[in-house]
Amino acid sequence: MRWRRHQREALDAIFARDDHRHWVVLPPGAGKTFVGIGAAVRWDRPVVVFGPNLAIVEQWRRAWEELTGEPASSDRTLPTRFTALTYQSLAVFDGESDADSPRARLHPHGAALVERLHDAGPLTIILDECHHLLQVWGGLLDEIVTDLPDARVLALTATPPALLTIAQAERVDRLFGPITYQAGIPALVAEGDLAPFAELAWFTTPTPGEAAWLDARAVRVSELVTELLRVDGAGVPLLTWTALHDWRDLPADAADAVVRLALAGHLDLPAQAHVAERHRHPPTLEDWLALASGWLRALAAGTDAERARAARLAGLLPGVGFRLTRYGVAPGLPLVDRVLSRSAAKAEAAAEIVARTLSEDPDARLLIVADHATAAALPADLDGVIAPESGSVQRLAETLAADPRIAWARPIAVTGSSIGADAEVLAGLLPDAAVPQGPVPQVVVLEGAAGAGGWLRAATTALNAGWTRVLIGTRGLLGEGWDARGVTGVIDVTTATTATAIVQTRGRSLRTDPAHQDKVAVNWTITCIAPARPQGDADYRRLVRKHTGWFAVDQDGDVVEGVAHLDAALDPDVPPA
Repeated sequence: MRWRRHQREALDAIFARDDHRHWVVLPPGAGKTFVGIGAAVRWDRPVVVFGPNLAIVEQWRRAWEELTGEPASSDRTLPTRFTALTYQSLAVFDGESDADSPRARLHPHGAALVERLHDAGPLTIILDECHHLLQVWGGLLDEIVTDLPDARVLALTATPPALLTIAQAERVDRLFGPITYQAGIPALVAEGDLAPFAELAWFTTPTPGEAAWLDARAVRVSELVTELLRVDGAGVPLLTWTALHDWRDLPADAADAVVRLALAGHLDLPAQAHVAERHRHPPTLEDWLALASGWLRALAAGTDAERARAARLAGLLPGVGFRLTRYGVAPGLPLVDRVLSRSAAKAEAAAEIVARTLSEDPDARLLIVADHATAAALPADLDGVIAPESGSVQRLAETLAADPRIAWARPIAVTGSSIGADAEVLAGLLPDAAVPQGPVPQVVVLEGAAGAGGWLRAATTALNAGWTRVLIGTRGLLGEGWDARGVTGVIDVTTATTATAIVQTRGRSLRTDPAHQDKVAVNWTITCIAPARPQGDADYRRLVRKHTGWFAVDQDGDVVEGVAHLDAALDPDVPPA
């Protein structure tokens, strides 16, 4: 095979170190599998690969057989030189055990596999997507690798080390030491090994029904702030209590709140306060509650009248999504965030992006990624505000199928147990399936976990071939382990903000496509904002978190981090008007 430069460099770095532990960081589409197989072939030992899901395990088996001509298996008896298993196949825990050690809690099947690993002699162990080591089986794998001192261990991940959590970083450092080799997305784009891409954001606002609910919520916030500012109630008034305390002794969020309230005219600006850009916007509900947290604790420990006032204010907090604990004010049910993140306007926005993209580029192949497949439980307070299926694959599929501008593109929705599309589209995709005939809903859904794997393969093949131009699915199904080189853009409707989720979601569109040498990926994040309403920037703050640490090209052609690559006018602290 023709090795890419970064693959050669990774292998050279591995073999340059006389070490049994290696950690290699390569983005999705960079060919981590080939690097792992190249190292395993040279080490010439029995190989056991662990991956997070069956799709990735299947990729390893196919790649080994194609590159070496040797058989591969996923049998825990290790019958072949090369075995690929899921992490879960190792950690089949016995739930009845209360032992502290993960090894002591293993089910007999898992214990037998551990024994086989010990008996197999010096091994090569490859840990694919090793950021999963923090999961329930991470401690167990930690123990097993430590107990196999002769094993050569190669950990592969797409998550840059700077974006690991503290716990992940500590475990990775203990197991593997410093990074053996790392390549970033911008470098691989420049090299031509990943497709060039642009990041864009589509802003929408709530539907009229959602806006009416938010307006009612705003009234509750106004009533709460009015109560907080009363000077005729029991105890020292909030603003007086705040002025009596040194703002530098306050928690960081409360100190920032003091500066914002001062700039808004509610307090005197502290003499040594440094005014930053994040302070130059009106105080938020969170600012008022950051200050009120300590004040309410003081009231709750005071006289009968002060305790009564604290109790009355505590009763108002759930109506704005917070609660009073013995430690102060804490978030409750994030109802406003739920309305914005699952707004029905987002499905309409997705349809608009698809329609406009396909009108400009009929060869585009779009992937729309959502959090959940169908309906999801909602708090009682949101009954009638948003539908249970809001934000789901189901709602997105129904919205796209009803849009006459998109029908020709044959949109298809896939989940872990179903596939849905227009009846004619479904019959054309699955000619052997029993697709309902006659009067049917706009989207016909076939269900059954047994056929899900074949349905996903058929939908993926259809997308790569251009038979369908739009595939809709969940992040769990169409994230790690799912590959379609034809994807030219991702439309992100998820709430995920972790570095791993962002890298994996965007990675679906970054693979080069031999059939389209000039491919450029365009990725969208749909964001719903409710200007001038309390917490109306919740989804915008999520957008900021999604793009923090993510590098992309801005409108001037520079590679920059954060929301500035979406538009230079975007402020990470304040949503656009």
